[in-house]
Amino acid sequence: MKKILISFLILFFAVAFVRIGTSIYENIRRRSDGQHILVNQKITAKEAEKLCYTVMGKQDETTGFPFSFGVTNIIEKDGKEYYTIRASWLVNNSHMSYIGDFFVSVDGQEIYTGIVQDDEYTIDELIWSNQN
Repeated sequence: MKKILISFLILFFAVAFVRIGTSIYENIRRRSDGQHILVNQKITAKEAEKLCYTVMGKQDETTGFPFSFGVTNIIEKDGKEYYTIRASWLVNNSHMSYIGDFFVSVDGQEIYTGIVQDDEYTIDELIWSNQN
């Protein structure tokens, strides 16, 4: 009986390790520059905001106005989930001014421009992609 139980436990753990290894392998892709990236993993709302700063910078290059990015919602469009990001900038250190909306895929692989208006979401142009 002990041998059967030990054999069962060994088989159970072997199957579990194979599944875990397969799952990890499916979620890692090698980019053309040789770096490995995780795919199919959700990022947090704060990570989506940070990604906007990383891609677009802390301030506008022309005006020097500092950007502000804030997640307002999470939506599903065409079978894919996105964080909606409201973008503003601080004008002459006096007031915040709305400059547009962005859509960050929840896997953190794409950023699109778009419009959020009256609970309708229009995704326009792909402006950044981590996929080569």
